[in-house]
Amino acid sequence: MPRKQKVTESEFSAEVRRAFLIWLANSNLDVTDKTAFRKIVQASIVNCGLTPAEIAKTVGYSPSNVSRWSRGLTAPHETARVPIIEKIKAMIQARDKRDPQGG
Repeated sequence: MPRKQKVTESEFSAEVRRAFLIWLANSNLDVTDKTAFRKIVQASIVNCGLTPAEIAKTVGYSPSNVSRWSRGLTAPHETARVPIIEKIKAMIQARDKRDPQGG
């Protein structure tokens, strides 16, 4: 029986980021919808390793706002959501280019 190849945590992180970006590009989510927006922000933090502080700095909001978005307590105005998601995607892509093996 062949041995299963072990995947390091950093390699797993890179694969999760790539899968998230592919899913985001191919999904039919309406990011102006509060629930869809929350799920994307939450997945960016939980699955892709971004912190609320990193996201906040990039999108121009406070870390506490980003944290509230990820928990579904609040959301920015719907016209601001698409640009915010685009910036989050760019952050994940930049991280993947810097460290394609994960981490």
